[in-house]
Amino acid sequence: MEQGHRQWLPIAALLGNYYHDGAQHLIVTGSFWCSVVAMAAAIATIHIPERDQAIDKMRRAGQHLHDKLAQQALAHNVMINQTPG
Repeated sequence: MEQGHRQWLPIAALLGNYYHDGAQHLIVTGSFWCSVVAMAAAIATIHIPERDQAIDKMRRAGQHLHDKLAQQALAHNVMINQTPG
């Protein structure tokens, strides 16, 4: 399998051949891709939200904000529209 084919394979897996032609012309580069330290830091950073239960904390904080805004709007007879929380 040639190198260019492997570069667009993940896109094709999701979108079929729809973006194939455009993906062949993409140039992707990064400053730190060959740095072991940068890669190790990136991988470690991925695990921090899970370790700290960050997603659940953000969900609870958002729900708290949602609920308090609704309470304040009701207390002051102001109509607001929020997405379900």
